[in-house]
Amino acid sequence: MTQATDLIYQVRSALEDYGDTITDNQTGDGTTTLWKLSQVPILTNSELSGAPNYGALTVGGIQKTQVTDYVINYDNGELRFVTPPGDGVAIIATYRKVVWRDERILDGLNAGLRDMYSRGSYKIGECYILLQSLKYDYDLSSATDVPAASSFGDQTLPSQYNPGTARADLQKSQTRIHFAEYHPYGSNQYYTPFYNFGRTTPTGFHLDGDPTPNDTIRLVYSAPFTPLVNPTDVCAVPDEIINAPVWYALSVLMDKKEGRRARSDGYSVMQNSNANPPGTQAQTAEDYWQRYLAVMDDAMRPMRMTQRRRVRSFEYEEVIRGQ
Repeated sequence: MTQATDLIYQVRSALEDYGDTITDNQTGDGTTTLWKLSQVPILTNSELSGAPNYGALTVGGIQKTQVTDYVINYDNGELRFVTPPGDGVAIIATYRKVVWRDERILDGLNAGLRDMYSRGSYKIGECYILLQSLKYDYDLSSATDVPAASSFGDQTLPSQYNPGTARADLQKSQTRIHFAEYHPYGSNQYYTPFYNFGRTTPTGFHLDGDPTPNDTIRLVYSAPFTPLVNPTDVCAVPDEIINAPVWYALSVLMDKKEGRRARSDGYSVMQNSNANPPGTQAQTAEDYWQRYLAVMDDAMRPMRMTQRRRVRSFEYEEVIRGQ
């Protein structure tokens, strides 16, 4: 599994957006609470001291605390203090100026994750249901019906199995259950194909037949990839196609960067080798888009549902009885 931090780094590396350390010095006047930092956009939290940022935001040599003492708009560089710094007191802000903030990169990565599902690439998961006496309907979002792995005392579930994740996945409207397997209670029992069930609601599971307490039903499903919210989140994309969301994000960000390049690059291509010819970023974006599409051409295809068709015609049964 790959952390979002690693994906963000890959995007930054391709964009050559490593960030520059900036230090601003200002002096309080005892009344002003709103100040403007000199460089934007700012890497989120980069003004904090200690790992991994090693920045600083001090007033009179004292490090200030987010929210309690100040807030920063990382897009436009507005720094607002809760209490105005005293007259003549030094304000020192050390932070990292970047081209793309982490949140913007995550937006591109998440757009890629959504597009990947629509093209046949998805997250495969398992859900384990613990059967109960005389209970025919189960809630796949319930911790009682889909309990912790320790509740299955007769077997050891896969170490990577997370019932909370399974319950969350099965609440998504895009999730599809592909097949089920049955495990009778007992450590020497095996899973066998199971067809006698139906899905009554997105999270409603109906069992045909008499349930035996403590038996297990395993569902195999496909679900869309979970969006990445924080850099520490883990991406569920398989390792063999982990570059796909990165390439998608680059195709979006590089294309947007063309406008920035046109405004900021004052060099003439004929006069300076550091200048970028018009359309360079847009062409690079297209190259990454083609890489993404090439990977998606070989993406996984949805599995076929093998559940038998359940026919319930009560009117027909009444006709039979009346003959």
